[in-house]
Amino acid sequence: MTNAASLQLSSALWGTFSALLDGPATPRALANRLGRPLAIIVQDLQRLCSQNMVIEDGTERTGRFVERRYRLPEGALQIHDQSALPLALRETERGYYRATLRQLPAAGGLVAVSVEPALMHEALTRTRHLLDELERASQPGTGVRFNLLSVGYQEDV
Repeated sequence: MTNAASLQLSSALWGTFSALLDGPATPRALANRLGRPLAIIVQDLQRLCSQNMVIEDGTERTGRFVERRYRLPEGALQIHDQSALPLALRETERGYYRATLRQLPAAGGLVAVSVEPALMHEALTRTRHLLDELERASQPGTGVRFNLLSVGYQEDV
């Protein structure tokens, strides 16, 4: 499991990271896709690698150049960072649309309720247990994805 709880990422760094959700890529391919300078993308990838959020995945030959290829690590990715919310929303939406276009079974839902803090804590604990169980059962390469986005907060009343 990759856990980025302590890493504060800029929106540009999130952009580099989220571009790899589509699969492995070279720095040059990411730079072209994101419209950002190659040197900056290389720095982003080095920083993400140092935090184990991205790993090297071999090399690719492009003309005379041999470039490293990067990908997200296998297994679950848990990110506890408020700046990741747009990424989580985008990935959840993207997954749902891809499943719909491929006519794969997909389900989505939203539960928005006000509950006592103790019940919210219990729900989050049960959700963590479910995620741990799903991660243990994970079978990379099966093509089946499960995304779960949960947000707990206290409203001002």
